[in-house]
Amino acid sequence: MWCTLNSVTASRLAPLAVTLRAGEASDAPAISKLLIGASERHVLPELSAAGQAHYLAQITPEQVAAKLEQSASFRFYVAYAGDELVGVAALKENAHLYHLFTNNQHHRRGIARTLWQRVHQDALAAGNPGLFTVNASRYALPAYWRLGFLPLGPAAELNGICFVPMAIRLSSAGENHVPDAA
Repeated sequence: MWCTLNSVTASRLAPLAVTLRAGEASDAPAISKLLIGASERHVLPELSAAGQAHYLAQITPEQVAAKLEQSASFRFYVAYAGDELVGVAALKENAHLYHLFTNNQHHRRGIARTLWQRVHQDALAAGNPGLFTVNASRYALPAYWRLGFLPLGPAAELNGICFVPMAIRLSSAGENHVPDAA
């Protein structure tokens, strides 16, 4: 089955000190390069040719720049280690985690968790009631589980892209649970 997971996971590496900031239009080429590099290794192999083409069309420098300009719909965060872009997150409509990627050389170093903490704290401050969704690739499922996201249902496919819809509800006590089905 598509969503079968390998029970072997890599050990955690030493955390990497990063500087977080809001994404800017000038970051679009670097963000696109990071997204493409990570996706070529971890997302694209799972997709059909049509799915790959659709997916890649969404993360070109031009598409990333267009989303960066849509500040009412998208909020981007970038993580830098020195001058190197090592992670990116994007939140759509203050509730859907649209991107959460680290570059391939820095997985399991706390970058995604640091980005997620910033994203959800800013979203809560901007009025999100604590409900967040994400469409996880098979590769990313364990990472999202570690962050507290839980599946909403079985794997789905849209435009040739297979994903598992997941969600998290953050309570005021800091507890995570799957939201009630609507």
